[in-house]
Amino acid sequence: MTEKRTTLHALKWSTLGHILPQAVNPLITIYIARLLCPEAYGIIAIATIVISFLQLFLSQGFTTALIQKQGNKKEVYRTADFIFSFNLIMSSIFYLIILISSSAIAQFFHNPEAKTVISILSLGIVIHAFGDVQLAMLQKNMDFKSIFYRQIVPVLSNLMVTLPLASLGYGVWALVAGKLVSDILAAIILWWKSEWKPKFNFSFKENAGIIKFGLFMILSSLMAWGISQGDNLIVGKFLTTKELGLYRTGFDLDARIFNLFLASLAPVLYSKFCTINSNEDKRKYYMKVKKYISMLVFPIIAGLILVSGYFDNLILGDKWKGISFIMAILALNPGIGNLWNLLPAFLKSLGKPQIITVITIIYGIIYLPLLLIFVRYGLKTFVIVRASLGIVGLVANTYFENRELRIDLSQALKFYYKPFIASIVMFVFGFFIHKYAFHNNYTWFSLFVMIISSIAIYISIILIISKKEFISLKNTILKERVKTVTI
Repeated sequence: MTEKRTTLHALKWSTLGHILPQAVNPLITIYIARLLCPEAYGIIAIATIVISFLQLFLSQGFTTALIQKQGNKKEVYRTADFIFSFNLIMSSIFYLIILISSSAIAQFFHNPEAKTVISILSLGIVIHAFGDVQLAMLQKNMDFKSIFYRQIVPVLSNLMVTLPLASLGYGVWALVAGKLVSDILAAIILWWKSEWKPKFNFSFKENAGIIKFGLFMILSSLMAWGISQGDNLIVGKFLTTKELGLYRTGFDLDARIFNLFLASLAPVLYSKFCTINSNEDKRKYYMKVKKYISMLVFPIIAGLILVSGYFDNLILGDKWKGISFIMAILALNPGIGNLWNLLPAFLKSLGKPQIITVITIIYGIIYLPLLLIFVRYGLKTFVIVRASLGIVGLVANTYFENRELRIDLSQALKFYYKPFIASIVMFVFGFFIHKYAFHNNYTWFSLFVMIISSIAIYISIILIISKKEFISLKNTILKERVKTVTI
């Protein structure tokens, strides 16, 4: 049976699929981190660097093109068959390459223990190939209710596999086992929920358009990989495995907090943009959503900086000393970047992935050489430089946002200044609460009071100074609910 799905309906399930895992996973991750040490996370980070590089050739280019693919059901299915066949063959080849080169990779990172972890964890490349196309088909159909079931798998895997094994002292292998079980269960769920079932199709001629689009996306993804994993590669090569574990875990905890509120938007909005025919209508929709994103980004940045000191003084313990500094500084970089997380979805919906490639190339040309220069001065300096380089992305994104959407800097600042002011007030209030009410003591009670009171202050201020935006948001939600058909 076919039902009409509006954007709000898709967003509801996408949000549930992100919020539930993202709300629970940080708590599980923190508990597991208390049982393990930074070195274990450093080894996993080394394996992830290698696996993510090869995986982007499979999951980033062609599956993105599939979501945008226009045509009847038979044509879409034929394209999906080709992408599935290509992914399955290439993932098997990639896995063999990693098996052969795992020893050399471990030597490169000066950690022999990483060899076996890389070899076993790389099985995930093949496992992902069995589910990536099914996931893209569900996204194309905006069937985020089905995707929801797949997204709760990591939570169950962490609870049922990683946590018990970590408690029993299995160290890094608890993380490896949890990841593989999660990948297998996710693939099974995607096969179960997907209406499309694959057939072998390896015709390059028939899929020339998809290949061209996919290659642009892969080029962009290569640069994006350099930005997302280049810092880990540099830290892993030139610093210690423990420092890599501290750096990667600090960054991941920041990212998980942002994802809790924002990760559900990207897949839904790309699908939404693809269904809007008028570029002007796309532009108006973009501007509307951007206003609401800014109301989330700034208080999250302020909140992370405010409570960062609790992570090595209370939450994670002494063996994670130094992670608070990393979290506080790095909250600025991914945080500010989230203000433009709609831009790639908008540009891809226009069939202009090359602009995303240009942005990532500009950023990468400046980003990676500077990190290579400053890593010799230690982890703290490296983290400060890493956060400061967010300015490059800010300039590049602002330029292309102005060129493609006619949103200049003055318009953008109108989106930002009210939530920015409210966040500054919230931060100052929280700072004085911690210093004068709790005398800089790190306790669970003081953490709870700071979080609740800071949220209350922010909401109160933003309601006062942005009442119009809140009424607009309320009206938009009510309008969409009228059109939504509940499944």
